[in-house]
Amino acid sequence: MSRTKVEIIGGISLLGVEKPSVHCREGLVKEMCGRINICTDGYSKEEIAQIEENTKKIQKGSIDTKSRSIYAEENNVCILSKNCIVDTYVCSLEITKKEYIEEILGGENQSVWIEKVGELVLRGYAVELLPKTTANQIQELRLSAKEIRKTESIWVGMMKWLVLYGYAVKLLPKLRFHEETQMEELHLSAYCAGQITEILELKSIWIGKVKKLVLYGYAVKLLPKLGFHEETQMEEFRLGAEGADQITEIRKTEDRSIWVGKVKSLD
Repeated sequence: MSRTKVEIIGGISLLGVEKPSVHCREGLVKEMCGRINICTDGYSKEEIAQIEENTKKIQKGSIDTKSRSIYAEENNVCILSKNCIVDTYVCSLEITKKEYIEEILGGENQSVWIEKVGELVLRGYAVELLPKTTANQIQELRLSAKEIRKTESIWVGMMKWLVLYGYAVKLLPKLRFHEETQMEELHLSAYCAGQITEILELKSIWIGKVKKLVLYGYAVKLLPKLGFHEETQMEEFRLGAEGADQITEIRKTEDRSIWVGKVKSLD
């Protein structure tokens, strides 16, 4: 397997058991397979040890995975990052323990392994993997985090849908969009003041053209900081504030007004 280009259909088994299945096809396969789950839940300690031993023998980045969707959590993300080059439409990764993200980012091979993806979903510490991807054609990016460590600017190109939850909202000023980007939707949800404090200290954040803007919770306070293209024509503009403290920044604006361009529907 370490010397063979493979297409993985259904699941991955490093133990040779019948729970998931692995199918290899000779030559280039045009069609995309279904969902791939990278999961070691339910295995015994001995089986987990065997998985770790087997993955050590595989040449890093030697497995090309092509699928409509790939899902992995915790240590399984480590397995995926060490051995696979990802080519998928939906890639969903979640890490809640620092030790796993540190293992990935601190390893010998820090090369990018998410090569092609249409929708990228990163939760928890997996958000820190975003700068490690070369996938410059991401159409939809969803990030959710309870903590964000310092990060540099991240190029995301021609993004269509951007959804940020919790502390992931703090990444908004770090994301660099193509100058001709026209987002279908920008969704920001912040649940405490600490998730937006640093952004409020900035003069503005260039967003460009947006068809649908959704701000929930403390993210509503960011509205005066968002810079829109003069030709912006929103089809939907939605705000959801649960208390007066979440709209204080709007009240501070001159004449209590904010320019957002043309809006068809205001909710």
